[in-house]
Amino acid sequence: MISFSEITGALKTGVSQVAAILKETIRLPYAKTYLAASVVLICLFTVITFPVEILIKRELQGQERLLGGNLLIGDMDIRYVGDSSIDKFDFTWNNGDELHLSDIVLDFNTLGLVFNHILKRDYRLDGSFSFTRLKYDSEKIRISGTANGNIDLRMQRNPFMMKKGDVTVLLQNAVIILPPFNLPENFGGFEIKLPPVNCPSLTIEITFDESVIRLKRAVLSGKDLRGMCSGTVSRNRFFRNSSLNLNIAIDENSGILESYKMLVAKSITDEKLNIQIKGTVGQPSIEMAR
Repeated sequence: MISFSEITGALKTGVSQVAAILKETIRLPYAKTYLAASVVLICLFTVITFPVEILIKRELQGQERLLGGNLLIGDMDIRYVGDSSIDKFDFTWNNGDELHLSDIVLDFNTLGLVFNHILKRDYRLDGSFSFTRLKYDSEKIRISGTANGNIDLRMQRNPFMMKKGDVTVLLQNAVIILPPFNLPENFGGFEIKLPPVNCPSLTIEITFDESVIRLKRAVLSGKDLRGMCSGTVSRNRFFRNSSLNLNIAIDENSGILESYKMLVAKSITDEKLNIQIKGTVGQPSIEMAR
């Protein structure tokens, strides 16, 4: 029977022999260079073969419960150099609201995202994006068009959320459909039915911090609707419960007001119709300024 001392002795001998071989190897010409190159190649191979597509899908689908809906992501082609692409991105909220994005092109620092994931640090999204087709469909509003923009955001890992940063979005050739709504009682309570709004350009600038989303400005241009919007969204863990405090100023010569100028005349100041949106994201309320 082999004794414990014999086992430990054999291990010590083996370690000594391996150490001696390593010392001799290091003395060989270019040995240190080859060793360093091997380490670099191993790291590079690990990064290149890292399942980025699977990681992204898993991280996003892990937020379904928090966002209150179901997510479907199409084919992905994530690259370390050059543009990455996603075939489609569809999200359906539990109340039936839908967001569809198609032919998504992304230009981000993919390598940095991978390293931050490995090191378990917050993600940093810094780059640009574009959607060939954007469509949002709900009972309250319908929007379709194309979009592109820039983003510089820090994404907190746990819980996953947009923590701090800026986003700029340009929505082009958009069609906006609003449902009928009633004016406040002090304005007669009349029902307003607006036609589809053609919006050639909508520029949105947003700043995120841990408690508030600031809409620095949203500028609409076009014959049907011209104006600006600014304000804040006080963040809630469930986004639909976030509180709204938005101010909208619509040019009185916008086409959608043509038939209603007499009704809203009290709220027009300096050739602008002033509207406030309060309530929550899920249940907004409209107030006409006086």
